[in-house]
Amino acid sequence: MIFYAFSDDKQRQRMPAGYCRVFRGLFLAVAILLLTAVAPGDTARAREVELTSKQIANNMKAMDHFIRGVIADKVDDYYRAVFEYQEALESDPDSPFIYVALAQDYIILSKVSQALELLEKALEINPDYVPALELYAGLLLNTEQLPKALELFEHLARLDTSEVDYSFQLLRLYLRKGDFDRADTMYQRMVAVNGESQELLLQVATVLLMGDSTQRATPYLERLAELDSTDAAVVYTLGTLCLQRGDTPSAENHFQKAVGLHPEVARYWMGLAILQMDLDDYAAACRTLEQAVDTIPDAAGLWSLLGTCQSQEGDTAEAIVSLKKTIELDTTNFTALGVLALIYERQDNIPKVCELYERAIQLSDSAAVFLNNYAYTLAERGLDLEHAKEMSEKACAADPENSAYLDTMAWILFQQGDHPSAVRWLRKALKIDPHSAPVWEHLGDVYQSSGSSSKARKYYRKALKADPESETVRSKLGL
Repeated sequence: MIFYAFSDDKQRQRMPAGYCRVFRGLFLAVAILLLTAVAPGDTARAREVELTSKQIANNMKAMDHFIRGVIADKVDDYYRAVFEYQEALESDPDSPFIYVALAQDYIILSKVSQALELLEKALEINPDYVPALELYAGLLLNTEQLPKALELFEHLARLDTSEVDYSFQLLRLYLRKGDFDRADTMYQRMVAVNGESQELLLQVATVLLMGDSTQRATPYLERLAELDSTDAAVVYTLGTLCLQRGDTPSAENHFQKAVGLHPEVARYWMGLAILQMDLDDYAAACRTLEQAVDTIPDAAGLWSLLGTCQSQEGDTAEAIVSLKKTIELDTTNFTALGVLALIYERQDNIPKVCELYERAIQLSDSAAVFLNNYAYTLAERGLDLEHAKEMSEKACAADPENSAYLDTMAWILFQQGDHPSAVRWLRKALKIDPHSAPVWEHLGDVYQSSGSSSKARKYYRKALKADPESETVRSKLGL
């Protein structure tokens, strides 16, 4: 009994159509043999009967081996089954269902190339043999040979327009290819034939989202939300899509609805809080996150975000408590370690800063942001400049287009007394970000230290233009 790859148990039990056709052919041949009288001396008729008899014998022999193969398959003796199917083909090389049975066992035994060859032979005998087409298409799909798989599923769909699985596979392939117009057409056709399906809607939307086709995914998600307004995951996803296209009010409504539906899910709270942080409404974000940690007190990510918001709001003591709580819940949370280091840096608690950055760098696999921040902390104070330079070099190598990282390297070189190199790094930083007030200010500082007061004032004025509120620059200009 043949069982097909990529099918359910019920499908595995079905007898191939070719098997039944062979039995019908055998019965017909035997009937002809019995009913046909062979007159003595009629040599032509005798040769015909002799040929028919030989063919019947071969077919019977092939069928015997085939059945033995089926029995071997039933007890998972696949090597024995392969032998029997090969013997069957020796006697009957023209029955495609034997090739399919043998190909199936080759797939089980991880002999994919041999399986493909057998299926090609089966289709040479009968290009419309559905079991061979199904197995071949599924095998191509699993081995990422998508163009050929698409061609075969299109052929199967033409042979049987009522088979839903063919349409679904075509839909998936069109989506994977990015042929969204044909995917939309196929989806509408499936809906017209089989009605609307939430599962299908979700699958289509998921594939589109994974392919970054958010605009096309939105109508599918909106329809899902109409069919089930209590699906918080769909509502939340719609919120993220609204946020991406700049529709902040709609995004906020969706996030709030998701939180209301399932307040025990941390990411729904985080989506709402991050939206509020993007709007620079840290007070609202703090209120949201305070409710969140009351609801889910063991969610380290929520505590980390709360500590960040509190720090932005200037609530240093509360921020330290929240960030320490984060680290208590998750000792690997390097984001919290980094934010806490920034707070201690403002308090000039350098030993604590060094400890926290060392841990954050180790846990984050030397993330550039921690390397840079740690290096700048040391450079600002003229501490351990060689170590600071090593870290800055790593940060710049990881992100060579980050003007802040280039500025850090320049400041280290300045502190080491290498003013020409510092100027070169600062000018590189300004090419990337010509509106950076700190970089212009540092360039002014380098020239001021080198005795070029006129150049220094020129660059201080550029810094002030970039940041008119900078008290340090105004002081340097004597304003």
